[in-house]
Amino acid sequence: PLEVTENPWIQWAVVLPRDISGPEYRDVHALGRRTVKALGLETGFTHMEWFRRDDGSIAIGEIAARPPGAQIVVCNNYVHDADFHRAWARAVVDDAFDGPFERKYAVGVAFLRGIGQGHVSRLSGIEAANKRIGHLVVESRLPKVGMSRADTYEGDGHVIVRHPDVEVVKAAIQVIIETIRVEYASSAERSAYSASAFGTEIPSMRRSSGWQTSALVPFRRRSSVRRSASLSV
Repeated sequence: PLEVTENPWIQWAVVLPRDISGPEYRDVHALGRRTVKALGLETGFTHMEWFRRDDGSIAIGEIAARPPGAQIVVCNNYVHDADFHRAWARAVVDDAFDGPFERKYAVGVAFLRGIGQGHVSRLSGIEAANKRIGHLVVESRLPKVGMSRADTYEGDGHVIVRHPDVEVVKAAIQVIIETIRVEYASSAERSAYSASAFGTEIPSMRRSSGWQTSALVPFRRRSSVRRSASLSV
């Protein structure tokens, strides 16, 4: 994560495994529940960012009483085939929890960024990526030629893929970050490009309203609970 913020050209990814029931996650689940209880969190949404040290111990980077960023809530919707925004509203408004939700898929999101400053001048590799992994894409937001370079770590666009096998998801994410390229140019340089060839939707892609893993922990009052198509603009 630190490399991503220090090097804004890196195209990075978040991967949510389908199965998080193994022994390697047991201490993380327990720590998350203890943390929610210790902080006195009752009804709402929380997330925990953590790292596994070389010696096997856990280092916590953040505990926050809010949803996570980096499209992780959206990815969890695809993991569970559920609406976590609605579940959050239900918890806050109705004091009700509709889970637990079954994890049906592994999901990954790749963030599109590039080298340079100014405005997006060119987007390449879409057709090649689409041929290889388009059938796995459930959501995409591609950079548009002419838009100013974003100043957030999520970059200028993203692509989300889904499959029951996490290794298939990882391979698809690798294709995305190695194939799609975003180029930037100043206003003067941008005038040399024709925008008409870029930023258009590929017909086979459906619109939808480093690895890094993250644990999402929805919680409710007095009871903490653990928590296809192709590319288009």
